[in-house]
Amino acid sequence: PGALVTLKGDDASWGWNAGALFTLSPAMRVGIAYRSAIKHRLEGTINGALPIRADVELPDTFTLSVWQQVSDRWEAMGDLSYTRWSTLQSFDVYHRTFGALLSSETFKYDDSWRIAWGAAYKVNEAAKLKFGIAYDRTPVRNEFRSARVPDNDRLWLSLGGQWNTGSYGKVDVGYTYLYVKDPSIAQAPLAGKYDASAHIVGVQYSVGF
Repeated sequence: PGALVTLKGDDASWGWNAGALFTLSPAMRVGIAYRSAIKHRLEGTINGALPIRADVELPDTFTLSVWQQVSDRWEAMGDLSYTRWSTLQSFDVYHRTFGALLSSETFKYDDSWRIAWGAAYKVNEAAKLKFGIAYDRTPVRNEFRSARVPDNDRLWLSLGGQWNTGSYGKVDVGYTYLYVKDPSIAQAPLAGKYDASAHIVGVQYSVGF
């Protein structure tokens, strides 16, 4: 059997966000947002002794969103996101002192995108029903998928509601079923398939002042 190897590393880095919202009419708004890439230099050890470092750049994301008031009771919204995952091609671990390459894991990620659409129905002055659907394209290529990151394209199906209590704030609840196209792995000596899905429940309370 192979030896057990434990790799630990940490880092603190800065990123930034920027966005703008444009009111095209009383019934339509368009927003744009950008989240910067963040470069990390991880430093740590292997098995608590060997000093190592690894440089990782996590991707930047651009989002375009639209909100439309369809009628007195209906509103629709959608967004398109583009994430530059191609910044992550491999994970290379070096000896921190001598600079020798100790290990490398290939990712070869592609840039990815996500498209979403949703609607809300105003039941009365206090309550809204919400639902939506989204398609999320994975950055993982089939030939480089690993057991460490068995990701694949996914579909988000969401349902929720909002209760506006007035001066006491708003309460939002939501449920999402995440359907993931069953990923397969064919990297010697490992071959097989995953059965992937997820259930997500969220509760949010907000108040303005």
